[in-house]
Amino acid sequence: TCAACPEGQVRPDISEERGVDTLGNYTAWEEMQGTCAPQQGDEAPLNIIIPVVVVVGLLLLGLIYMVVKQHQTIKYKTRDVNTAPKDGVVALVFTDIEGSTALWDASKDTMSKALEIHHNVIRKVIDRHQGYEVKTIGDAFMIALGSADAAVQVANDIQTDLLAAEWPIGLADMPSACTEFAVSHSREKMPRAIFRGLRVRIGVHLGQHSQDAKFRFNTMMLPRDTTIMVPPSMQQR
Repeated sequence: TCAACPEGQVRPDISEERGVDTLGNYTAWEEMQGTCAPQQGDEAPLNIIIPVVVVVGLLLLGLIYMVVKQHQTIKYKTRDVNTAPKDGVVALVFTDIEGSTALWDASKDTMSKALEIHHNVIRKVIDRHQGYEVKTIGDAFMIALGSADAAVQVANDIQTDLLAAEWPIGLADMPSACTEFAVSHSREKMPRAIFRGLRVRIGVHLGQHSQDAKFRFNTMMLPRDTTIMVPPSMQQR
């Protein structure tokens, strides 16, 4: 009788009877019948390996995305509580993109790129004026500063920098985000750009810090204050 193969291996069966010339000759029998080989199915099948690789890849992409998004606020230091006003006058600046829902419906890819530019522009301005980014609500920012002058300067710089930003070319085909030209006063001979890219409404609320309460920003005032935002047509001119 031929010796059994090691555990986990099989000898291929070619359904041939053992010839008389191989009796007592194991080598001849092995050449005729085939050598021991691993059983089929011992290795992980592709239908298991591929899903595992895909899941791990998606998890890594998600982790990278979270790190990049977090880096956006870290690199500009806009969430540094040391820059937040803790007494005296507190000026809150609110921003909001005009017609954002329609823009997202028109092109999610274009708006995704435009929103990243929008966030970078605003955070650069906050960092420049040492303001404090209280939070973002969708595409809207809530910013705290220590004076009315600082709040107005931040609002002005945001509009100026948005006008000069390098927006995705896809926005040029959208009525609420295309470039618009106008002559502001009689001394101008050539029209100049008054809108480029996303239109952003900005409102400012001014108040006095309460010494009786811990430093915090009450989100309940947000709906009331956002109503004072004027249309961007009165801001980017």
